[in-house]
Amino acid sequence: MCVPEWMRGSFTRAPDLAIPDADARGASDEIVAYGLATVDMGVEVEAFIRHPYPGDLLVTLSNPLGTEATVFDGEVDYWWGEDLRLEGPVLGFSGDEDVNGVWTLKVVDRLARDVGTLEEWTLTVTSRWD
Repeated sequence: MCVPEWMRGSFTRAPDLAIPDADARGASDEIVAYGLATVDMGVEVEAFIRHPYPGDLLVTLSNPLGTEATVFDGEVDYWWGEDLRLEGPVLGFSGDEDVNGVWTLKVVDRLARDVGTLEEWTLTVTSRWD
């Protein structure tokens, strides 16, 4: 579907954030989305994470109202060394919740012995009027 350019926004952060080992609190980083219409039509995430065993990781995304969706749940088809690159749509948002505001990406290392970092991530939201 074609939408005006201003109804689609991409926002990037490069936090170089340590992911604590075997800690359910994980590492969280925030992006503020702004200037969009009211609700989502599509949400995409690109993330670059360094971790020796990406299968240990759970990555979630929360929208400004706190609805959480899973981005990655340890299923690794292919990775190169300690680099995990995630790219694609995030399913699980209703399409009826505000898109402007704070979005939170959380990375949890579920098993002990290895640490990693959230190097960079991009949130892309396509919006529409409610």
